[in-house]
Amino acid sequence: MIVVAGGTGRLGSAVVTRLLAAGEEVRVMSRGLTGDLPSGAEHVRGDVRSADEAAWVVQGADVVVSAVQGFAGPGGVAPRSVDREGNANLIRAAADVGADFVLVSLTHTAPGSPLEIAREKYAAEQTLRESGVGWTVVRAAAFAELWVQLLEKTARRSQRPLVFGRGHTPIWWVSVDDVAAEVVRAALDPGTRGRTIDVIGPEGLTLEELAQ
Repeated sequence: MIVVAGGTGRLGSAVVTRLLAAGEEVRVMSRGLTGDLPSGAEHVRGDVRSADEAAWVVQGADVVVSAVQGFAGPGGVAPRSVDREGNANLIRAAADVGADFVLVSLTHTAPGSPLEIAREKYAAEQTLRESGVGWTVVRAAAFAELWVQLLEKTARRSQRPLVFGRGHTPIWWVSVDDVAAEVVRAALDPGTRGRTIDVIGPEGLTLEELAQ
């Protein structure tokens, strides 16, 4: 069985859909966020910020996939409590049941990154590598669909999308579906253990170019 934490989010739901299509038994863990959940998956409420809940949800798992993020959401979530501490809870729980672990992270994670989420994802990666479990890290660039949605939302009244910051830095945008495909491959292929997989787009576009 494969447990997908954060399985009702934009990426997590795409991962669950692909796993079910491959005939896998899937348990989806979420803290109650709404989302389109494909039929056939077991859906349980659980919060990775609780070590007890994480331990209960992963019982019987062969692989745990963490697609959680503390960047946004209800309940006072934050990168430190979800991306660092929540993932640490999941990793310990996976180790206790002997499950492999696939962590969805970001490109350019670093302890000194100016982005809090990049620092906390880096900490989660280090915890995973030191845990003793079979691990794979999938690092993804920014999701094009998410940012296009944000640009469309800001353009509703003025008909001009709001570009955050200077908008001149090239970003190798990726599709959520492409990232989901790599996460599923990592979950199903033991040959990816001990590897970090970077998923980036074929062309660097600035936020201004994406808006255009």
